[in-house]
This record gives sequence, structure tokens and C-alpha cells, in this order.
Amino acid sequence: MEAFLQSGPPAYLLDVIEFISLHYLSRFVSDCCGSLQTSVQEAESSVEKVQAFLLLTIVLHGRQQPDEAKSCLAHAIQLSLELGLHRREISDAMSLQSPVQAECLRRTWWEIVVVDVLLAAVQLDGVLQFHMTETPDVPLPCEQEEYQRGCIGVQLYTMSDLERQSLLCDSQFSSFAYRVEAALLLRKCLLAGETHISQEALDSLSATITGWFHRLPKSKRAILHPMGEVDEMMLQAAALVHCASIYLHFPRSSLLAFLPISGRVFCSQPPAFSSSSLDPQMHTAKVAAGSVNISKLASLSTAVANHTPFFACVLNLSSILQVALLAAECLPLSEVNQPYLSLNIGVLLSMGDTWPIAGSSMQLIREIVMEIQAAAPCSSRQLLDTFPLTA
Repeated sequence: MEAFLQSGPPAYLLDVIEFISLHYLSRFVSDCCGSLQTSVQEAESSVEKVQAFLLLTIVLHGRQQPDEAKSCLAHAIQLSLELGLHRREISDAMSLQSPVQAECLRRTWWEIVVVDVLLAAVQLDGVLQFHMTETPDVPLPCEQEEYQRGCIGVQLYTMSDLERQSLLCDSQFSSFAYRVEAALLLRKCLLAGETHISQEALDSLSATITGWFHRLPKSKRAILHPMGEVDEMMLQAAALVHCASIYLHFPRSSLLAFLPISGRVFCSQPPAFSSSSLDPQMHTAKVAAGSVNISKLASLSTAVANHTPFFACVLNLSSILQVALLAAECLPLSEVNQPYLSLNIGVLLSMGDTWPIAGSSMQLIREIVMEIQAAAPCSSRQLLDTFPLTA
């Protein structure tokens, strides 16, 4: 923060940060997004302009303004490419002047990549806006503690280093680095869901997803630290990989027919693409495991203030799929799985104090439950009794 303020940030960037901060003070924040977008748009090209567009993308999504969010992300991507943030030499040159600012450039670039994948995964009609032909060689972000202290290590790692580690398992990377890796894995699964991939490619992606959890160093597997602090970057990374599993296996499961109104759910629409499979039950089981594992991430802490608004979308996806599983009678309504759906809705309600996209999710899920009730009154009546109309 000290380095940021000393850099003399432009007024429009401070305005965006202040606007985001207001969401943590009150549920009712006046809509000044239009004027903020205009002031950012009119500013001269700079890294700060990229950062302002990126921050607006996230807050606009959290405020349920998807078209505006996509537009801001498009501006952030285009400008970052013009400035060369996707090239390693840009941050390397900055390192000679200020290692902290060089790290800031790297974090800005990789956050654009992550947010692009997230918007494509959770928005209705979401698409990948950054067309990645090869993996950027920009070094991955360092640990948050190093960044906060301004003590950036000399040894910088790239995605190529991380990919080599998947075979050697002899290095530990930052939580931010594993989050980038998880986002790129989800990106691959999103692309795989757009077409009919071979069984070999499907098996390879599935093995990569499972292997990701096994090769994490022990210090990164413990997302909840002994003092109750959650490693938010590792929580997001794990959620992204569970989403990757869902998007990979859902098209080949037997669940598509049990999502009657999913097309009207803005946040976290399950993929509409369907593909035949010799073993749909296996794919359904993978989807079920992914949705429950997302709920388990939500159970790590009662504090939700540090959760990204995108986590609300991930919970929404988990909830929709769990209701579909109940409707398909793949999972009985029992004391074993019912708490996960209740947990999701409870966390969404808590996050709704900050982000409108989370606050509206319970009603969307209830609409799905009521539609299921109309088709199968007996089994769904229990769900409606569990989640009362008033909240």
C-alpha cells in the first residue's frame, strides 16, 4: 500500500478502489459504474488504466452487470496486450527499477488471465475473450507475504517450471501460482466441452485434475491454517479445479435433462453441450464429487468477507448441480448430502451482504427447487421444507 500511494496513482483508479470498498460498508451502494467507466475510458493508456478496467470487471460482475463486466475485461485485455504485459521482458525491465512494481505488473497480467477464465465459466453466454495460442512466459506471482514486505525473491518461476514440477514434485510454488495453474486447467476443460474430444484426451484431462491435488505440497493442502486463517488463493485454486472436473464430466453425465431452467440462471450456468458416453454414471459421480467438494471448501470458515464475488458463482453452480442430482435420484435426500446444499445457501446469504450476485442466488436456486417440486411433489417437498420461502 505504501508503494502504491507513493507511486501517485491516478484519481480514477483511487475512485474505483473507493467504490469497491463501499460494498463492504453497506448493502446499498449507489450505482456510479457508468461515470467510473467513462473516466477510465477517457484516461491515457497506462498500466493503471488496465488495473482500473480489471477491477471494474470484477465489481460489475459482483453487481450483476454482465455485459458491462465483459466490456471492461475486453478493454483490459486489449490494452494489456498493447502495453506488452504478456511479455516477460516488460516486467524484467521494471525489476531493475522496482521489484515491487514488477511484481505488480505480473499480478495484473495473470489476474486478467484468471478473470477471463472465470467469466467464461460462470456467465450466461460466457466466452473466453483472450485467445491464447501459447502459454505466456511471464513469471508467476510470488507469495503474498513477500509482496507485502516488498521482499521479492530473485528466483522467479514460470508456467513451464510449474509443468516440470508436475513430474518431479521437487519444488513449492506460491499460492497465486497454483491458482493460475488451476485457471488454465479450467480453461482447457471449457474448451474441451465445446466439442467432441477423444477418449484419450478426456482421460488425460481427468488424470491431470486428480493429479493436481495429489502433487500439492503439504503446506498448500492445508487451506485452513492453524490460527483459523484461510489461504484465499488456495481456496480459489481448489474451487477452480473442482469446476474443471464439473465442466469436463457434466456433458457426458446423465444430468442435463434435470436442469429445466438452468438457462435462466445468470450466475454459473452448467454447460449445455451434451456428449454420449459409455459410462454416464461415472461422469455423473465425478460431477457429484466436484459439487460436494466445493461445498466443503465453503465449510472451512464462517468468515466470508475475503471471498471473491466469483466464489458466489461457484457455490451457485454447486447448488444447481446438487439439486439436479437429487431430482435425478442419483443421490437420496438424506442427512449426508442435505447439509451441503443448506451450507451453500447460507454462505450465499452471508455474501449477499456485500455482493448482490450472491444475495440473489437463493431465490434462483429456489426457483429450480420449485420446478422440481412440480414434477415430483413428494421428494421435492422435503427440499422446500428445508429452505423456507422467507430469508
